[in-house]
Amino acid sequence: MKEIVIMHADDYENYEEVSGALGSRYPQLIEKSEELKKTCDIVEQELEEFLQLCNDDMLSGRLERLVGEIKHLTLKEEIDKLHGNISNTEHGGFIVSGLEYKTRQNLMMNFQTPDLSLLHNKQDKDIVIDITDIGKFEIAEGGLISFSVSMAGLQLLRAYSKVIYLESPLYWKLKDALESPILDRSFHSSRGELTGVPGYFYELASALRRKSTNGVAFPSLLEKLTREEVLNGKIEISEHGELVFQENGQALPLSLVAMGVANLGILALLIDRKIIDEETFIFIDEPEAHLHPAWQVVMAETLFALSQQGVNVVIATHSIDILKWLEVHVKEKPEDKTLIALNHFTPQGVESHGEDFESKMVAIKESLIRPFADLRLKGLIL
Repeated sequence: MKEIVIMHADDYENYEEVSGALGSRYPQLIEKSEELKKTCDIVEQELEEFLQLCNDDMLSGRLERLVGEIKHLTLKEEIDKLHGNISNTEHGGFIVSGLEYKTRQNLMMNFQTPDLSLLHNKQDKDIVIDITDIGKFEIAEGGLISFSVSMAGLQLLRAYSKVIYLESPLYWKLKDALESPILDRSFHSSRGELTGVPGYFYELASALRRKSTNGVAFPSLLEKLTREEVLNGKIEISEHGELVFQENGQALPLSLVAMGVANLGILALLIDRKIIDEETFIFIDEPEAHLHPAWQVVMAETLFALSQQGVNVVIATHSIDILKWLEVHVKEKPEDKTLIALNHFTPQGVESHGEDFESKMVAIKESLIRPFADLRLKGLIL
């Protein structure tokens, strides 16, 4: 992989004004790195004085070897490098470099790849992700990254509550097994090694262990999901951290319940723990997975209700039931059309550009229904 290229951030001169608390930490970092340098100098001097106190030849010889090993640990050199790196970098560049590093690490951990060039389709142009008013990054052939960010956009980014990618219910059914090596301190893959499981799954699982003291953000939605005609129970976290499904006073391990229950149940748990609240971004790939058509309608109703409460919901779906619910809902309440943005992609990954909601909906439904229609026609001919 080629070296990462850092693009300069916009408005460095206004960094202190727009970065707030981030800017105030920078002088503290310089001060703390200077303290670390002084501490290393003191330790080195103390070791020398310690050796001078050893008059016995045998004792001195052994301790001198041990002290020598300590002095050869390159700690002082590394701290000198750390101090130089911090003090010689502009405030804005320091933050931009950190953002670039985190972007690169997140891409590798979430896509579980050690080589970002694997994300690049050789038949396509460079991958460019441009987030309006915040910044953009580009992955070119060979894994080369160019990165730019708007400092004003950092403030906008920090204003968002949370960003959640809700993973397949299969991951949640296997949560305890997947987390066990990560939680084991003797297993060294907690951060730097690939495990085969996206990093965002572990981050969300960790967040679920913390329950808000401010109550549930959307109690009516939680009640709807857990009532008898839907889940007839709820997923909870035991005192040992396991996910269990509580139904009629009985606790079942999540591994023993149906996939559909896990799917809707995890969404309810996120609401119950206030992981989802106003201004949260939630991304779900195929929310209909493992759900009965009737429950797919419940999922559509719940996600739309969340959007009405200020939650930003982004889904990718192949469900004709979810799309039909959206279509009928818009006919009933045309004013809600402003809450929906449709994007239609062909099987080849090309975006289809419709003129309005109705034309896009027609195109999407036709592409989903066509296989069934072709089979139905073939069945009539036979």
